Amino acid sequence: CEDDNDCIEFEYCWMQTPCDYYATTETPTRRPTVMSSEQKAVHRYSFCGESWTDARDNCETKDHCEDDNDCIEFEYCWMQTPCDYYATTETPTRRPTVMSSE
Repeated sequence: CEDDNDCIEFEYCWMQTPCDYYATTETPTRRPTVMSSEQKAVHRYSFCGESWTDARDNCETKDHCEDDNDCIEFEYCWMQTPCDYYATTETPTRRPTVMSSE
């Protein structure tokens, strides 16, 4: 999209997203499309929230996501937050946890 006029009702045009318009398929494919390592890297910083700010400020308690379907009702999947999914632990620890080299 170039501006909000290119979008359907209740949708907005978001600039400078990591999505590549030309890399998407226009029609559904017969087989599932495997996500590239580049796409996985983008989702590493994706979290659910009512807004990008909500996802950023509360990523410790928000769900990690790949798209809006991974989020609860009234929340959306926001990309490029400063939160790193792979640097978080499932439950808080008393002492800092050292990230493994794997």
